[in-house]
Amino acid sequence: MVQKPWGAGSLSVPLCLLGVLFSCNLPGGFCLGDAIFSLVGLSAWSAGSSGLHYPPYAAILLFVPAAVLGWRFSSHRLAGWGKWVSTLILAFLALSLLFWVL
Repeated sequence: MVQKPWGAGSLSVPLCLLGVLFSCNLPGGFCLGDAIFSLVGLSAWSAGSSGLHYPPYAAILLFVPAAVLGWRFSSHRLAGWGKWVSTLILAFLALSLLFWVL
């Protein structure tokens, strides 16, 4: 069995996982995105502690490169997983933003 080589497309998986960590609450209520936002002095929510949660949309900066690398270098190991997961998450984020705006 021929294995796919490691390459730039393989970076789609860690970028995607970092985006998920940046945008989701971990057990215990810790959110990496909230911590980074507060570290730079920004609120993670649009209305104090409620409203639109900004870190998932800031994580787009991680999901877009993950999707691009996964689609561009799909012959690399794990690139298929990274491209589909990041594309699916981008679609969900786009839909949620659309419903929030409307």
